[in-house]
Amino acid sequence: VFFRVAGHRNKPPFLLIHGFPSSSFYFKELMKILSKKYYVIAPDLIGFGYSSIPSREEFKYTFDNEARILNEALKILNVDKFYMYLFDWGVPLGFRLAIKNPNSILGIVIQNGSIYKNTFSKKREGLKDFWKDRESSKDILESYLTPEMIFNNYAEENDREIFIHCF
Repeated sequence: VFFRVAGHRNKPPFLLIHGFPSSSFYFKELMKILSKKYYVIAPDLIGFGYSSIPSREEFKYTFDNEARILNEALKILNVDKFYMYLFDWGVPLGFRLAIKNPNSILGIVIQNGSIYKNTFSKKREGLKDFWKDRESSKDILESYLTPEMIFNNYAEENDREIFIHCF
């Protein structure tokens, strides 16, 4: 796992968990601001940015596994209490960290995160087929990953939910 860090280790840790389809680079400017008061830690999730990209045979790309890796990395970094900023896919990852270590969480900031399946718009209904049968429904997921669809996901006023449990 690749991490960007900023600020001094003697300040309260602030974990920034990015969303899809970005990396810790997304937080470059925010880290400059937060590092004045916090020790800022921004990982690249497995499969994103500078972190490793293991094959699907080597690593199951699930929110549970990504959260497990983040939890292990925080232990290696000796970070036991921290604030979290969760963006998009970072929301289910951060919630898993909070459930596993509730006494570690000093505070949570959430942006663009949906945690309920029933918040999906009709436009996203095809993802349910993908969840049921990933092999025969790959074209459904690929249709959501076009540049136009990614742009619309962030630009359309009434359609700002995330793809919970895509992997």
